Amino acid sequence: MSRLRLAAIDIGTNTVRLLVADFDAAGRRHDIARRTSITRLGQGVGESGSFRPEAVVRTLETLGAYADETGRLGVEATRVIATSAARDAADSREFADAARQILDVELEIIDGLTEAELAWLGATADYPFSNPDTPVLVFDVGGGSTELITGSGRRMIAARSLNIGSVRLTEQFVRHDPPTPKEMTAIGRHVAQQVATGLREVKPQLEGLVVIGVAGTVTTIQAVDMQLDTYAPEAIHLSTLTGAAVNRVLELLLSMPLAERSSLPGLEPKRADVIIAGTVITAAVLEAAHADRLTVSESDILDGVLLSLAAEHGVIAGS
Repeated sequence: MSRLRLAAIDIGTNTVRLLVADFDAAGRRHDIARRTSITRLGQGVGESGSFRPEAVVRTLETLGAYADETGRLGVEATRVIATSAARDAADSREFADAARQILDVELEIIDGLTEAELAWLGATADYPFSNPDTPVLVFDVGGGSTELITGSGRRMIAARSLNIGSVRLTEQFVRHDPPTPKEMTAIGRHVAQQVATGLREVKPQLEGLVVIGVAGTVTTIQAVDMQLDTYAPEAIHLSTLTGAAVNRVLELLLSMPLAERSSLPGLEPKRADVIIAGTVITAAVLEAAHADRLTVSESDILDGVLLSLAAEHGVIAGS
């Protein structure tokens, strides 16, 4: 076979994403399509323990569009995963059944450790390590959870999934626009405690530590700091985001109400209501890891899902 066309779909708490790529006979990857839709599947799950019907409808409509696209593109195999919101919702099985009917593929509701492993695989796949034993901390801020993963070079050592995410924290703590100082203090204390506990468990080697941040919160912070009128993945991928820049963006976000935040260059309007909480998590990870900067990676759990599928089909070596 000269090429194999594969697809990955990641159903998160806040976004649903699609990645389609070809793998040639030598195992080289050639991306064909990448899509992101903010459907907020996890809306209200933390409070009610179940999906809201309108959130399910939004998400299933997006999956229908993705199914149409993978069909048009001639995708030969697809892996579909769902993360934090689907883990928490009591009616996740019904949602998974509906998704399977649309996609004709079994939806995997993955646990936190698997989520971390896939995020690690994606984040380290094309990172230009100068030393194969470089100590690494990868963190993935999602809508419902945050994954902390440590390793040496591309070898993962430990992982922890934390129940803090941009949507979860916003729904739990924020009642005003913008959040009040009291609300920000409560978020900050909660996040700091969770991150400190998580880092004690994964035990990153702090000397020479490379910190890699993945997913929409971190890429958005960078895009806002760069004041990108049009999002440019090539400008974001493997760029450096300093702790000072994270704090600068946080101050900017807190200085304006939602309507004004929604118009900021670099900020997707549908992410504007939860970006503050996500930025707090990012700042807390850097502070707890005693790091003054991180590398922003466009390659994340979605890429990890695709690469795991390619390994299953034997077109690349397994990790």
